[in-house]
Amino acid sequence: MATYESVRYQFTGANIDSASIPSPTIANGSVTNTEFQTVDATSSIQTQLNSKFGATGGTFTGDITLADNVDLNIGNGNDLVLTSNGTIGFVKGNSITIEDASGNDMATYTANGAAELFFGGAKKIETSNTGATVTGALTATSFSGNGANLSALTAANIASPGTLPALVGTALTSLNAANLTGTYAALNGGSITSINASNIASGTIANARLPSSISVTNVSGTLSGNGASVTSINGSNISSGTVADARISTLTASKLTGPLPAIDGSNLTGIETVPNAADSVGAIRAFALFSVSSGTPTDTTISATDTITPATYESGSGSSALQLAIDPPVSASTGVSWLGYSVSGVRYINGKTRTTVSGTWRALTTGRLQSSNPPGPSGSQASSTAFLAQRIS
Repeated sequence: MATYESVRYQFTGANIDSASIPSPTIANGSVTNTEFQTVDATSSIQTQLNSKFGATGGTFTGDITLADNVDLNIGNGNDLVLTSNGTIGFVKGNSITIEDASGNDMATYTANGAAELFFGGAKKIETSNTGATVTGALTATSFSGNGANLSALTAANIASPGTLPALVGTALTSLNAANLTGTYAALNGGSITSINASNIASGTIANARLPSSISVTNVSGTLSGNGASVTSINGSNISSGTVADARISTLTASKLTGPLPAIDGSNLTGIETVPNAADSVGAIRAFALFSVSSGTPTDTTISATDTITPATYESGSGSSALQLAIDPPVSASTGVSWLGYSVSGVRYINGKTRTTVSGTWRALTTGRLQSSNPPGPSGSQASSTAFLAQRIS
């Protein structure tokens, strides 16, 4: 097959110009017009040129490989350069910013200036000629360094306990109890002074370390010992336990409250053998029931050992109401108080006033009011039997 080089100078026309040498004549039997107009004998030159990138851009559908030490320059002044030396890849530029798809900064780098890292568009780390600044909490598994430039490191800024190495005492100043919390290793205490008992939360102190004079105000909790040298203990400070008889003297009623155990009373003084008044606790008086109206009351009995309050006692209501009167006269012949009488068949005992004796009383005998078939001189009369009661409170 003839090539373009072998046939391009074969002409049959009289004149060599664009008008007298038509393209069909620049060929021989082995080079066709189609072949002459193509580069690779598969498509036209224009078609192949159209498939290449133009000045307006295009889309790659395959990989692009740059040889080692070949730069990819971006920008009129080569603002961004991508290259590789065969071992290390480089991104070069005097000012480089990396953004996310929304345009938020992720990282910025400036030649001879700061490197900055962002989270969600907010700067968290920035370098400087003296180190780096972190905005927010800095967490690490460990730190190293001599700590010479750490400042404002107070106990409040140490969030959790840990172990501190031995410290040179000369470097500590103004270390007082207010600045210390928690548990500390054993100290010999040789140079520790002015330790107040309120600052010792727990533990044991040797007897030799206790002062010769301990006051109650300096002691709280439970004490043990024989108490031989303990003085001025007030009864209000003894909440429980047993006190020996020899330690009790001048025991008066003002010092006793609550129930007392059984005692023989042989050495007790100031206790009344009889009530000092008619209404005192222990006094015994006679009471009787009476009707508060002229109606026929209900037969009522107050039995021995019943507890009553005479000043407020009332049984029944209306025409059947009964109350208590005090010190009723008693018939020498019948032993019955206040013999009543019948008015048109109605039996009652009235004309008395309820007693105002205070306190609670216990019946010693039985008292009874009867208005139907009562005992007495006449079967039509009502009667009330007097009974004795003793004041118990």
